[in-house]
Amino acid sequence: ANDYITVEKGVDGTGADVKIKELIDHIPRKTIIINQTKYVIEAVIRKNQQIVSSNEIVHDRDEITCKLPETIESLLQALGLQQLTQQLNPFIIYLNNKSYSLNKFSGKVIKNGIEAKLSSSYEDGDVIVIERPSSPTLQEAADHLQLVLHHSIPVIFNGKKIVLQKRLTEIYRDEQLLQSEDILRHGESLKVVQKKIESFIFQDLFRHVELDLPSKGKSRFILLRNDKEIGFNDEIQPGDDLKVMWPATNPQT
Repeated sequence: ANDYITVEKGVDGTGADVKIKELIDHIPRKTIIINQTKYVIEAVIRKNQQIVSSNEIVHDRDEITCKLPETIESLLQALGLQQLTQQLNPFIIYLNNKSYSLNKFSGKVIKNGIEAKLSSSYEDGDVIVIERPSSPTLQEAADHLQLVLHHSIPVIFNGKKIVLQKRLTEIYRDEQLLQSEDILRHGESLKVVQKKIESFIFQDLFRHVELDLPSKGKSRFILLRNDKEIGFNDEIQPGDDLKVMWPATNPQT
């Protein structure tokens, strides 16, 4: 009762400038090791869909997001390492103009020692390795494609077990016949020639062993299969016991 109340106009103030970092208590960050190099990745700040720094001024009705890359692929892009993803392309060769993808030899993403995908997530402290593609030998590629390069049988020659081989599949780079240990190149085109399976004959033995000819004695020798005399062109079977002997001499190796 009896109070006197006066209402006066206030003094106009200055506009308040607020920075994004004043709105966010903590900007998320993670430390990741990629191919033995340590990287610190901070959350990407966007204002109205545009990437900005935490010092950007906020205006009325601005839309602000603060988000870390969610996948290994987006992480590499954010760090400027997207060129590493090119190492993950499939290893491809062309056989008689038909393409074959050798996924076993393509590059790989390894996260904490376990194979992962570019779409996989990651956590603070993860160790990520982007493996380069490996270059397979012809034999390794053939095994992967279930392509049989040789037909082989085991035999015994002068008491020792050996394996006789014949080419079943010939593979050429240009005009050069490739050997099992030759290294293949990504994207190259090769020619494949399939051969018929042929029986082994005694003469095939001499492509796999060397004979020590006797320094003295007759030059005539005999061929034995399971202790029975045969000729050069006679067929042999897996497990046969083969010998080359000179009359009045011991078996030669």
